[in-house]
Amino acid sequence: MPCSSLLDLSRRACIRNIDGITDVGDLPYHLLRPILLKIENPEQLREIETASPQICGHDAELWRAFMKRDIPNWEKKPHEPRNPNSWGKVYRKLLREDEEEQRQSEEVLRAALNIRKEEKEKNQ
Repeated sequence: MPCSSLLDLSRRACIRNIDGITDVGDLPYHLLRPILLKIENPEQLREIETASPQICGHDAELWRAFMKRDIPNWEKKPHEPRNPNSWGKVYRKLLREDEEEQRQSEEVLRAALNIRKEEKEKNQ
């Protein structure tokens, strides 16, 4: 069996230590893709984009994966950015909208439960 290339060895080392990566220098996206696919935290990806802006726009698949994972019914909402470098902004906007929808749903449920509680107290 032949030895692994230096590129493969370095990718494996980066994947093992993925949580500590905050900057990728000036490496092109096609070399970083296997490593970046292992990121589980959108904030970490945003930090990497800030430090290494050359990957912005190329990492749309990563942001879409975060949207699928974190935002229910994301495909029904407008999620294509006007600027292809703004996928992180779209993710954060959709996340804020989802949190607002959840908050409103909780308020409606709380109000319905209060009405039910008041009716129950009247009947006693």
